[in-house]
Amino acid sequence: MPHINPVFRADDHEVRVILKKHKTKFRELVSQQLGYSMEDIAVIPKPIATEDVDLADNILRLEFIIDTGSRTVGEVDMHKQALEADFGNSCDLNHINFGIWLRPFEHSGFIEHKPIG
Repeated sequence: MPHINPVFRADDHEVRVILKKHKTKFRELVSQQLGYSMEDIAVIPKPIATEDVDLADNILRLEFIIDTGSRTVGEVDMHKQALEADFGNSCDLNHINFGIWLRPFEHSGFIEHKPIG
């Protein structure tokens, strides 16, 4: 299952509002770019706690770390540019300094256990 991990300061209210408002749109845009079903894409936020901000260094206000599955270097370059434009234009992010990390991987496995009963 691909993941979208937005990394941001937990006390950044504006970013939190944008993420809450557009979390489904982020999934839709990644689905369109990477060819996965929206139902297979999870948004899992990674807020940096206020007391831990001083441990971070050289981070942008908002960074998206996206697992992409198996991709070539050319595909990663194409997708990251398209997603940067899509996120900026479709999700109220054009006024925010943000970055996108696409992380391809060769093999991955996921299984979900659903409670019995």
